[in-house]
Amino acid sequence: MFFFIQIDLKLLQWVSTAVLFTTLFFTTLGCEKVVTDDLNIGQSESRLVIEGGIERNPSRPQQVQRIRLSQTIPYLSKERAQAVTTALVSVSDGTQSWKFQHTSNGWYEVEGIIPTVNQTFKLTILWKGDTYQGQSQVLAVPQIDSLYYAYEAETSITDEGYFVRLDIQDPPGIANYYFFRVLVNDTVFVVPDRGNNRTLVLSDAFFDGKRSTRVNPNEEVRIKLGDKVTVQQLGIPRGYFDYLYQLFTQTGNQGLSVVGNPPPAPIRSNVFNTTRPTQYPVGYFYAADVNEKSIIIK
Repeated sequence: MFFFIQIDLKLLQWVSTAVLFTTLFFTTLGCEKVVTDDLNIGQSESRLVIEGGIERNPSRPQQVQRIRLSQTIPYLSKERAQAVTTALVSVSDGTQSWKFQHTSNGWYEVEGIIPTVNQTFKLTILWKGDTYQGQSQVLAVPQIDSLYYAYEAETSITDEGYFVRLDIQDPPGIANYYFFRVLVNDTVFVVPDRGNNRTLVLSDAFFDGKRSTRVNPNEEVRIKLGDKVTVQQLGIPRGYFDYLYQLFTQTGNQGLSVVGNPPPAPIRSNVFNTTRPTQYPVGYFYAADVNEKSIIIK
């Protein structure tokens, strides 16, 4: 199964829709638990929201690929985002195409896609007379060399408790962008936090070709004895990295009285309305290579 950073992932309505904080992030085992506070986001015209993508995960080679479609609503609305259930959704790699089937609540699923590194997928959505298209490429991600945990004392920025750490070797001479998902007992926790834009997503601009040790993939996750913790390291395209960085920055800043705190701003999607360009969608369609390791806290 997929997890999405689906922040009911009510990720932002007019920013990117507060729905994607699951996609992110958007996409694997079975449950998602999202912890959010009220975000002060303005009203806007309803738009199509796209969450999800294609993942190559050797640990789950037969996983179902999933994409969710919904519509934006004013953030302060008491209603739930309306699922889009009548769209035609497909992806193609240039030689073969796959049609997604709607299952429930805006989720579209397909089996039988076995992604390969460097493969490019093009998404096409037909809905209400409009055609939406976007594409993304599967880029190789390095292995997690080791995954371990330690009990750490309270600091000025973190509580005491168990934290997982990992070691990775970044390939030299290649621009790599990483996105980390941490699952506790098969549940992804996504907490809007100002640090997400520097812990959940990373660029190797300052450690290209180097070995990184004791990497903290999510300092907001709380774990205890007996928990099963899975860390997924996703290799993502630059565009998705930029998208998530802005998304985590804006959701982390909401509600904070900080000098220089920027107001929410639209985040560019990689999916476009080719019929009516001004009626652009929000969200993101991504492709990713995934490497994961699990550990039991004893």
